[in-house]
Amino acid sequence: MLHAFRGSYHGGPDGGNPSAPVIFDPAGNMYGTTYYCGTYALGTAFEMTPDLNGTWRETVLYSFQGGSDGENPNGGLSIDEAGNLYGETLGGGTGNAGVVFKLLKGSGGQWTETILHTFTPSSDGR
Repeated sequence: MLHAFRGSYHGGPDGGNPSAPVIFDPAGNMYGTTYYCGTYALGTAFEMTPDLNGTWRETVLYSFQGGSDGENPNGGLSIDEAGNLYGETLGGGTGNAGVVFKLLKGSGGQWTETILHTFTPSSDGR
């Protein structure tokens, strides 16, 4: 076991219910999502970093807030050559039908979300 998530359905500090596949960057860091928990109880994107002693350290990169931000990521992430992460959420967005998002790591180590697409049930699905 690399990490035991401490979150519950009602929220928690790191996340809960990770169910999507994880990905790795060239440095060996692992990235994934949790369906629940985080600051707003609506899911997280996380990074697992290997330590020199063989253990892994988990860091929440982003907590989904709901509304136009998206909520409950239920798929895996993709990574580009610049290290940006891409994924989707099951809910949230203006039509509450999910969003496609990009997470960009800033120079100070903070990650910011950009919404690339908001799904609209009446025109392009959910």
